[in-house]
Amino acid sequence: PAEHLYPQAVRHPVMDQITSQDADIAMRAPGFFLPDQHGNVLGLSDFEGKILLIALWSPHDPDSVLLLDKLEQVRASLGARGVQPIAVCLGEDTGAARTFALGEAVGYPVVEDWGTYNAPVKSEISPVANAYRTTLTPKLFVTDRRRTIRNILVASDSYLGPALDTA
Repeated sequence: PAEHLYPQAVRHPVMDQITSQDADIAMRAPGFFLPDQHGNVLGLSDFEGKILLIALWSPHDPDSVLLLDKLEQVRASLGARGVQPIAVCLGEDTGAARTFALGEAVGYPVVEDWGTYNAPVKSEISPVANAYRTTLTPKLFVTDRRRTIRNILVASDSYLGPALDTA
């Protein structure tokens, strides 16, 4: 059966629960468990006590690549102070996150959103994108150390100018 070859193709109750969450300023960032570029399944709870930069991106969006480059700069300069970028790939190509992360040698987790690939109808949004209210990429959520969302930056505001530095 296909589920043995492609375990991500099977609907999972955890993915369904993600959709019931909601992301907005002053709310706790929606949790998820997704595979990173090394095959490890990660969740936000793996980064307790860190300031999180949760980036939702698409491999088909040139602005997304610019944001991911900026996240590497932030990680290099502020990682020792507890700032942790996490990039969530919203794309139908299940290899895009791994290919980008390994090809660019990024030092932060780039996770693959299985929900986008497995949406029953192409126009449907993944559970993670739905929880994070993301229809346009890139979109960046900045949390405090308790995972409370403090700032949301969309499109070029997420990587250009002072908006990210201020956040």
